[in-house]
Amino acid sequence: MKKVILFIVALQVSFAVPLTSQVIVDFEDETTGPLTLHVMGCGEWDDDVLHPVSETFMIVDNPDPSGINTSNKVMKFIRRGTDNGGLPWGGFWANCDPEFDVSENKYVHIKVWKPRISPIKFKLEGGTSGTLEIASMNEQTATEQWVDMVFDFTTMDGTYPVVAFMPDFEDPLTYTDDLEIYFDDIIVNNDPNPITPGGETMVADFEDETTGPLTLHVMGCGEWDNEALHPVSETFMIIDNPDPSGINTSAKVMKFIRRGINNGGMPWGGFWANCDPELDVSAYKYVHVKVWKTRISPLKFKLEGGPSGTLEVESLNAQSVTEQWEDIVFDFTTMDGTYPVIAFMPDFEDPLTNADDLEIYFDDIRINDVASPSGIKDIKLPEITLYPNPCNASLTLVSGTDLKKIDVYNLMGQQVLTFENIKEGTFTIAMDELNSGLYFISVNDMQGLMKTAKVIKR
Repeated sequence: MKKVILFIVALQVSFAVPLTSQVIVDFEDETTGPLTLHVMGCGEWDDDVLHPVSETFMIVDNPDPSGINTSNKVMKFIRRGTDNGGLPWGGFWANCDPEFDVSENKYVHIKVWKPRISPIKFKLEGGTSGTLEIASMNEQTATEQWVDMVFDFTTMDGTYPVVAFMPDFEDPLTYTDDLEIYFDDIIVNNDPNPITPGGETMVADFEDETTGPLTLHVMGCGEWDNEALHPVSETFMIIDNPDPSGINTSAKVMKFIRRGINNGGMPWGGFWANCDPELDVSAYKYVHVKVWKTRISPLKFKLEGGPSGTLEVESLNAQSVTEQWEDIVFDFTTMDGTYPVIAFMPDFEDPLTNADDLEIYFDDIRINDVASPSGIKDIKLPEITLYPNPCNASLTLVSGTDLKKIDVYNLMGQQVLTFENIKEGTFTIAMDELNSGLYFISVNDMQGLMKTAKVIKR
């Protein structure tokens, strides 16, 4: 019988999960987590006496680890066509233990790759607010590419003992052949917006030797704040990248002469900028700035004068290295709309103790939906092994080279563990004090190359 490949893969957790997200199941540990799956709408395969569930649902290697889902394991579902008794609601229903909770998070996300356009439905059953079966908020608009499908349960509250997923709800069903469907990472969060691959807004990258939509003004630098005495170009200047390595090999960056206390420097030394067009955080909520500094100190970013008011925040991830590029992330998930003024303070030591002027470099100011630093991605570092995965109290890392640094990040992009100067060979990462969940291990070698892996802590 002819088979058509149909992929459904959910949210790639590592780089696109908002702070309030809950991962229901990601299959990386080769289990279905809190879900006990049952077949439905697949003819005689609904009867697990005739056909065990494993003939319809099976955890396999990701057949297409690309785009927005590069995870290792996914669930394969053989969706029966009409020739084999298939019905419109072909998919699964599942008992949930613990129950599926939409008390705080209201949107279910699943990313989809399909060779044909058809509706997709999700169902909550038997809980506090009764039962609701709905089609996705956003219609499937593309075939043969990953699309994030979102289901709106804002009218529901509490917990549910049963859920159902119907990835090809054509009614009446006209498809005669069996389909191969893959799904992964069932996520619940408070973001109704579909995630798009690589979706972000680049504010300024300085490659055209301009500041783009930003008009910079000096602040916290003594008399250099006064443009009548000192033009901005004495403090901020676009130059050749002094260290094109690691996560930033671009040609041009911004140099900032940060005045020390001997020259009137204040903790908030940096820039404020008029934005035209205004900085927009309607769709994307995380501001990223690549920074190169000679000392460790806090960094802050500010949005001002928009519909959600004004907010100045310290970075989600603390600066962890000196004299190499690092992606610093700022969380504006509580803000919405556009902002006419922003500010960046890359050395917010309070009180300021540095007497002398510093040279600080920054680049690639951008906004996206990724809470994790951009270093959380593979570049090309070889010869790294991690086991066991999932792990309990400890994780073993085997490296074929000396390592400068190992960082462990949680789903919010926050660094929870860090280790430095690890010799070639075997190294044990103590995970016993971390909560159960998904983590990202970022490994840096002595040349600045990076590799990451997704690890589940039981």
